[in-house]
Amino acid sequence: MKLHALRRNLFAALLLSVSTTICMAGGPFQILTGQSLGFSEKGKRYLLGDSAKSLLQAFGPSEQVSEDNYEGSTAENFTREEYDKHYLAYTRSHMYVNDGVTITEGRDGRVRGITFRIAATESYSASPARTDTGLSSGSSLRDVYRIYGEPFKTKQDELLGYKSLRVYYRRGDHVFSFNFKDGRLSSIGLNAGYLPYLEGK
Repeated sequence: MKLHALRRNLFAALLLSVSTTICMAGGPFQILTGQSLGFSEKGKRYLLGDSAKSLLQAFGPSEQVSEDNYEGSTAENFTREEYDKHYLAYTRSHMYVNDGVTITEGRDGRVRGITFRIAATESYSASPARTDTGLSSGSSLRDVYRIYGEPFKTKQDELLGYKSLRVYYRRGDHVFSFNFKDGRLSSIGLNAGYLPYLEGK
Protein backbone atom coordinates (compact mmCIF):
# COMPACT_ATOMS: atom_id res chain seq x y z
CA MET A 1 0.00 0.00 0.00
CA LYS A 2 2.79 2.40 0.91
CA LEU A 3 4.59 1.68 -2.37
CA HIS A 4 1.35 2.22 -4.32
CA ALA A 5 0.74 5.54 -2.54
CA LEU A 6 4.32 6.62 -3.20
CA ARG A 7 3.96 5.90 -6.92
CA ARG A 8 0.66 7.78 -7.01
CA ASN A 9 2.23 10.82 -5.32
CA LEU A 10 5.22 10.76 -7.66
CA PHE A 11 2.91 10.58 -10.67
CA ALA A 12 0.87 13.52 -9.36
CA ALA A 13 4.04 15.55 -8.85
CA LEU A 14 5.15 14.75 -12.40
CA LEU A 15 1.81 15.90 -13.80
CA LEU A 16 2.06 19.15 -11.82
CA SER A 17 5.58 19.73 -13.13
CA VAL A 18 4.52 19.16 -16.74
CA SER A 19 1.49 21.40 -16.29
CA THR A 20 3.64 24.17 -14.82
CA THR A 21 6.13 23.88 -17.68
CA ILE A 22 3.35 24.16 -20.26
CA CYS A 23 1.86 27.21 -18.53
CA MET A 24 5.27 28.88 -18.34
CA ALA A 25 5.75 28.40 -22.09
CA GLY A 26 3.35 31.29 -22.67
CA GLY A 27 2.33 30.34 -26.19
CA PRO A 28 4.27 29.35 -29.31
CA PHE A 29 6.67 32.34 -29.50
CA GLN A 30 9.68 32.81 -27.25
CA ILE A 31 11.33 36.21 -27.70
CA LEU A 32 15.12 35.92 -27.52
CA THR A 33 16.80 38.81 -25.69
CA GLY A 34 20.32 37.44 -25.27
CA GLN A 35 23.26 38.36 -27.48
CA SER A 36 21.29 37.20 -30.54
CA LEU A 37 17.92 38.95 -30.79
CA GLY A 38 15.01 37.16 -32.42
CA PHE A 39 12.42 34.56 -31.51
CA SER A 40 11.87 30.83 -31.56
CA GLU A 41 8.84 28.75 -32.44
CA LYS A 42 8.58 24.95 -32.28
CA GLY A 43 12.34 24.57 -32.02
CA LYS A 44 13.16 26.92 -34.91
CA ARG A 45 15.07 30.17 -34.32
CA TYR A 46 14.49 33.34 -36.34
CA LEU A 47 17.04 36.12 -35.77
CA LEU A 48 17.60 39.74 -36.69
CA GLY A 49 19.93 39.92 -39.66
CA ASP A 50 18.76 36.60 -41.11
CA SER A 51 17.76 36.40 -44.75
CA ALA A 52 14.16 37.65 -44.80
CA LYS A 53 13.36 35.37 -47.73
CA SER A 54 14.54 32.26 -45.89
CA LEU A 55 12.76 33.29 -42.68
CA LEU A 56 9.48 34.00 -44.44
CA GLN A 57 9.63 30.71 -46.33
CA ALA A 58 10.15 28.83 -43.07
CA PHE A 59 7.70 30.87 -40.98
CA GLY A 60 4.97 31.04 -43.61
CA PRO A 61 2.97 33.73 -45.44
CA SER A 62 1.55 36.79 -43.70
CA GLU A 63 -2.01 38.09 -43.96
CA GLN A 64 -0.87 41.57 -45.07
CA VAL A 65 2.21 43.22 -46.57
CA SER A 66 3.03 46.93 -46.46
CA GLU A 67 5.88 48.72 -48.23
CA ASP A 68 7.53 51.97 -47.16
CA ASN A 69 8.56 53.99 -50.21
CA TYR A 70 9.35 57.58 -51.14
CA GLU A 71 5.92 58.61 -52.37
CA GLY A 72 2.67 60.31 -51.31
CA SER A 73 2.74 62.27 -48.05
CA THR A 74 6.28 61.05 -47.33
CA ALA A 75 7.56 62.73 -50.50
CA GLU A 76 5.63 65.87 -49.59
CA ASN A 77 7.24 66.17 -46.16
CA PHE A 78 10.77 64.91 -46.75
CA THR A 79 13.44 65.35 -49.38
CA ARG A 80 14.78 62.18 -50.96
CA GLU A 81 18.03 62.65 -49.05
CA GLU A 82 16.16 62.97 -45.74
CA TYR A 83 14.03 59.92 -46.47
CA ASP A 84 17.03 57.80 -47.41
CA LYS A 85 18.38 58.28 -43.87
CA HIS A 86 15.14 57.09 -42.26
CA TYR A 87 15.36 53.77 -40.39
CA LEU A 88 12.34 52.29 -42.18
CA ALA A 89 13.15 53.66 -45.64
CA TYR A 90 12.41 51.15 -48.40
CA THR A 91 11.38 48.43 -45.97
CA ARG A 92 8.62 45.86 -46.35
CA SER A 93 6.49 44.87 -43.35
CA HIS A 94 4.99 41.38 -43.26
CA MET A 95 2.00 41.60 -40.92
CA TYR A 96 0.90 38.38 -39.23
CA VAL A 97 -2.36 39.84 -38.01
CA ASN A 98 -3.66 36.76 -36.22
CA ASP A 99 -0.31 36.01 -34.57
CA GLY A 100 0.20 39.62 -33.44
CA VAL A 101 3.62 39.75 -35.12
CA THR A 102 5.22 42.06 -37.69
CA ILE A 103 8.45 41.08 -39.46
CA THR A 104 10.18 43.98 -41.21
CA GLU A 105 12.42 43.27 -44.18
CA GLY A 106 15.20 45.78 -44.86
CA ARG A 107 16.29 47.09 -48.23
CA ASP A 108 19.21 44.63 -48.06
CA GLY A 109 16.81 41.68 -47.90
CA ARG A 110 17.54 40.91 -44.26
CA VAL A 111 15.32 40.96 -41.18
CA ARG A 112 15.46 44.53 -39.84
CA GLY A 113 12.79 44.40 -37.17
CA ILE A 114 10.33 42.15 -35.33
CA THR A 115 7.42 43.47 -33.28
CA PHE A 116 5.14 41.48 -30.99
CA ARG A 117 1.76 43.01 -30.08
CA ILE A 118 1.43 41.79 -26.52
CA ALA A 119 -1.94 43.55 -26.27
CA ALA A 120 -4.53 43.33 -29.03
CA THR A 121 -5.09 46.37 -31.26
CA GLU A 122 -7.65 47.25 -33.90
CA SER A 123 -5.34 45.74 -36.52
CA TYR A 124 -3.73 42.83 -34.64
CA SER A 125 -4.68 40.00 -32.32
CA ALA A 126 -2.64 39.75 -29.13
CA SER A 127 0.56 37.78 -29.64
CA PRO A 128 0.97 34.65 -27.48
CA ALA A 129 4.61 35.58 -26.88
CA ARG A 130 6.88 35.53 -23.86
CA THR A 131 10.49 36.60 -23.50
CA ASP A 132 13.17 34.06 -22.65
CA THR A 133 13.20 35.70 -19.21
CA GLY A 134 9.47 35.13 -18.64
CA LEU A 135 7.96 38.56 -19.43
CA SER A 136 4.60 38.57 -21.21
CA SER A 137 1.11 40.05 -21.00
CA GLY A 138 0.59 41.49 -17.52
CA SER A 139 4.29 42.13 -16.86
CA SER A 140 5.03 45.50 -15.28
CA LEU A 141 7.74 48.11 -15.77
CA ARG A 142 9.08 47.00 -12.41
CA ASP A 143 9.41 43.45 -13.77
CA VAL A 144 11.41 44.76 -16.76
CA TYR A 145 13.80 46.72 -14.51
CA ARG A 146 14.16 43.77 -12.14
CA ILE A 147 15.31 41.49 -14.96
CA TYR A 148 17.20 43.83 -17.29
CA GLY A 149 18.25 46.67 -15.01
CA GLU A 150 18.37 50.33 -15.99
CA PRO A 151 17.49 50.81 -19.68
CA PHE A 152 19.88 52.31 -22.19
CA LYS A 153 17.25 54.93 -22.98
CA THR A 154 13.63 55.77 -22.21
CA LYS A 155 11.14 57.74 -24.28
CA GLN A 156 7.74 59.13 -23.30
CA ASP A 157 5.02 60.30 -25.69
CA GLU A 158 1.39 61.27 -25.61
CA LEU A 159 -0.44 60.54 -28.85
CA LEU A 160 -4.15 60.30 -29.67
CA GLY A 161 -5.03 60.39 -25.99
CA TYR A 162 -2.64 57.57 -25.03
CA LYS A 163 0.41 57.94 -22.81
CA SER A 164 3.28 55.83 -24.08
CA LEU A 165 6.50 54.84 -22.35
CA ARG A 166 9.18 52.92 -24.22
CA VAL A 167 12.32 51.53 -22.57
CA TYR A 168 15.27 50.47 -24.72
CA TYR A 169 18.07 47.96 -24.13
CA ARG A 170 20.99 47.33 -26.44
CA ARG A 171 22.90 44.33 -27.71
CA GLY A 172 25.76 45.87 -29.65
CA ASP A 173 24.13 47.97 -32.38
CA HIS A 174 20.88 46.00 -32.05
CA VAL A 175 18.12 47.18 -29.72
CA PHE A 176 15.11 45.62 -28.02
CA SER A 177 12.36 47.61 -26.36
CA PHE A 178 9.29 47.31 -24.16
CA ASN A 179 6.41 49.65 -24.95
CA PHE A 180 3.84 50.50 -22.28
CA LYS A 181 0.59 52.19 -23.26
CA ASP A 182 -1.35 53.79 -20.42
CA GLY A 183 0.80 51.74 -18.03
CA ARG A 184 0.20 48.33 -19.62
CA LEU A 185 2.73 46.36 -21.66
CA SER A 186 1.50 46.68 -25.23
CA SER A 187 4.38 45.52 -27.44
CA ILE A 188 7.95 44.25 -27.52
CA GLY A 189 10.20 45.27 -30.39
CA LEU A 190 13.52 44.02 -31.77
CA ASN A 191 15.48 46.21 -34.20
CA ALA A 192 18.72 45.51 -36.06
CA GLY A 193 21.27 48.30 -36.31
CA TYR A 194 19.00 50.73 -34.47
CA LEU A 195 21.53 52.10 -31.97
CA PRO A 196 22.76 55.02 -34.16
CA TYR A 197 19.14 56.12 -34.69
CA LEU A 198 18.36 55.82 -31.00
CA GLU A 199 21.44 57.81 -29.96
CA GLY A 200 20.44 60.59 -32.34
CA LYS A 201 17.01 61.06 -30.70
